[in-house]
Amino acid sequence: MEVKYSNIRLDDKIYNTNELSGIFDEDGSFLDGTISDISTLTYNKKFPVMWFLRLGANKDRKKFIPEFLADFEISKELQKRKLEALSESELLKILIIKVCVSNARVVILDRIDSCLNWKDLNTVLKKMRSHAKASGQNILFTTNILDNIVNHSDKYIIIKDNKITYNNKDFSAMPDLTETGKFAEMANKRGADLHKYKDPSDLLKAIYRDVKRR
Repeated sequence: MEVKYSNIRLDDKIYNTNELSGIFDEDGSFLDGTISDISTLTYNKKFPVMWFLRLGANKDRKKFIPEFLADFEISKELQKRKLEALSESELLKILIIKVCVSNARVVILDRIDSCLNWKDLNTVLKKMRSHAKASGQNILFTTNILDNIVNHSDKYIIIKDNKITYNNKDFSAMPDLTETGKFAEMANKRGADLHKYKDPSDLLKAIYRDVKRR
């Protein structure tokens, strides 16, 4: 689990600005091999949270700090602590805020699902999707759990043998069915009039409507 960043311009054919790109990479080495100038966010654990967030913040992005704190449920008490007094998940949220309000062009959330529970992961990635649109940053989320990119990303990128095998916004066309896709397939075989949807939320709504009719 790491928060990384880069200041280079990414290939628009692969990564879209103003969007959260979910990258399924079991090996975990694709980005390091294809994007130059990747740095890992470092910090002094003695820094107080708010001092750390404001230090060196981009003047146009500093305004996002209060929004992040509210959306990530960072309490007033926690804001007064030093970084060393935070839990792993609390520290991760602060590091994410820090890089999002920095001058970084690209924000890389490298396997953050390894230390966040489902509720926190959903909260963080939902916020990152809206922040990408507001900030103009490229935001990349890497994971080795396929369903996590399906549930949270604007675009899905599948890596196999260190090469891109899928790069699209339609999860139903992925070469390997996710658990969501497998469920839809099973439900259809049992007579549930569910189609393969482009968005998981649409699929869940269809499941709800179908069950309600029965």
